[in-house]
Amino acid sequence: MICHRGISASVQISDRVHRGFQATVINVEMVNDSPMRERTDEALFRLGSKIKVIRAGREILLTEAILSPLQRITSPRTLESIRAGFFKAGDDIQGGDLLLDLKRNDYYIYLAENQYEAEGETTMVRAIVAKCNHSVDVFRRVSKPTGYGGVHETFEKIYTDIPVTIEFIRAGMLFAEAGFFGKSTHRLFIQSRYGITLLDRIRIKEDYFMVDAIDSVIFPNTYQLTLSRDIR
Repeated sequence: MICHRGISASVQISDRVHRGFQATVINVEMVNDSPMRERTDEALFRLGSKIKVIRAGREILLTEAILSPLQRITSPRTLESIRAGFFKAGDDIQGGDLLLDLKRNDYYIYLAENQYEAEGETTMVRAIVAKCNHSVDVFRRVSKPTGYGGVHETFEKIYTDIPVTIEFIRAGMLFAEAGFFGKSTHRLFIQSRYGITLLDRIRIKEDYFMVDAIDSVIFPNTYQLTLSRDIR
């Protein structure tokens, strides 16, 4: 929260850019002049979908929310996976929570939020969510005895059917965003509670991928993984 000449505003770190951070500054006047002024609790109840909030595998909340495509994104693939969500101010929802849209039976990962405040009270929450378009299995490298006094390395399944968001890394993304490797083919968003490591193997349908990098900073309680084909 910052205050300048009597105007208070909340600051949200909304993205990370090369050699720095990108922040969104929001004040009451901006809210009143935007379509979001109509996203009241009553509107959410009337127009929104029933949302089940799941944290660490346990349902913690049943609420209503409006999930809509981001208007400024032009890629059809991104429009399908990244949404803007409008939530009630009092809802206990945190980054990394899993959201189940009961109307459409779709899962979303709660990534980041902007909180709109008036006179010190939160009046609205606008969040960025990622639609889960795949489920994956996670394998971890383990050492097992051979029976002849030695050990051999193998992979053992530790998680199955985890809802995740996956997108192809296109050529433009390699130049526009820092942290991608030339060999990386996919970007994946997954809850950090699974504790994915660089040595793990990810199975998407029948294909196996290795983890090239893990970004645990850009979104709270969420890992952004970059993946490439696993040839181990």
